[in-house]
Order: sequence, then structure tokens, then C-alpha cells
Amino acid sequence: MSVSAGDERRHPGVAETWWFDVAQPAAGFGVVARLAYRPAERVAWWWVGLVGAGPRLVALRAHDVPVPARGTDVRTDGLWASVRCETPLEHWTVGLECFAVAYDDPWEALRSERGDVVPLGLDLEWEATAAPTAGPDGSGYGQACAVSGEVLLGDERVDVTAPGYRRHAWGEAADLPDGPDRVRGGEPVAVCPFAVPGRPWVETLYTDGWGGAPYTRS
Repeated sequence: MSVSAGDERRHPGVAETWWFDVAQPAAGFGVVARLAYRPAERVAWWWVGLVGAGPRLVALRAHDVPVPARGTDVRTDGLWASVRCETPLEHWTVGLECFAVAYDDPWEALRSERGDVVPLGLDLEWEATAAPTAGPDGSGYGQACAVSGEVLLGDERVDVTAPGYRRHAWGEAADLPDGPDRVRGGEPVAVCPFAVPGRPWVETLYTDGWGGAPYTRS
């Protein structure tokens, strides 16, 4: 199925998700961000994770964000996040100002979610490097991108120029899958867990990019 510019718009009344990642595996650096609208629960989810910029993991999981009446800017106590389509199928921006948690042990994000509170900001742009690829059921698509901009962690600024990827899905395709989201090869570099109720999820930075899967104890 083909992807049209109209698919970039919000799909009211159904679950919807926007996912962005960027990776520099050789440097152990990566960022993942996910905005999900869950109208049945009347909340939005915001996830962000940063690896390779000081602490082993800096992350935020907010599952009680109000869903805005329109658009894709969300706001709650200690969080402002914006994902915006600047040019359909070509250019998106991700902006963020929040207080996140720094973990020396990233698996603590699945346990107490306690760590040092740190200011975290994103000012990043995803620009297409390939045509979007539709999912098998026509209710989502993904696109390879070049990512540029900066990450702000406390007083530190990290310049970013690296490959990335973005996804957009709605309806049943917007939910977390039962199996791996994107199967990656290579060796694991870093992990970014999220304490999802009933189904913990782990994003892993591999030597060839990001991949996500439900958490299972070995």
C-alpha cells in the first residue's frame, strides 16, 4: 500500500502513536521518543530515553498526560513535548523540555524508577532519506531519516548528526506488539527499559540501530 501526505495527519477517535529514534552505535549514543494517544483511557503516553551522554540511561515514562483537543503538543507537570510535521513525508521536529530520571543501573527503570532528577531537552529534526514504507495492514508506516539538532542534559549540550528512523501508526497497529517491534542484528550496546503496566518493554541500542521487544526474564 502507498503512503500519502494525508496519512501524516492525526487520526481522531483511535489509538495512535508516533515513534522517533536516532543512533550513533559506535559512540554508544542514542535517543528514542514515543508519543501515544490512548483515547479509550483518555490519556496520552510520553516516553523518552537517552543513552551515551553521561549516565547509563536518562529516561522519562509519563502515562497520565492529557490528550490535547488537536495537534501533537502535550503538556503536564514537569513536561512539555512536541512532535510536529513540518513538511509531509519529508520533515518532522521533536521538541522537549522535561525533568527526567538518570539511572546508573538502567534496569532500575523497571523496578523503582528512582534515580537522580535531571533537566532534559530535545531540539531535533528528522529529515527523510528514503520514501516511507507502509505497514502490511495500511494503518501505519516507517521512514528512514537523517537526524540533526541537539540534546540538552542539565548544563551540557550534545550536538547530534546521525541516522534515525520514525514511525507513525493508528488503530490496532498503534499498540505495542507481542513480539519484537523491529528485529535488529549486531551486538547490544545499551538498553532503555520502560515500565509498561502488565508488559514491560525494552528498547535496545544494537551496533546497527534500535530495536524494541517485550521484557522477559532470562
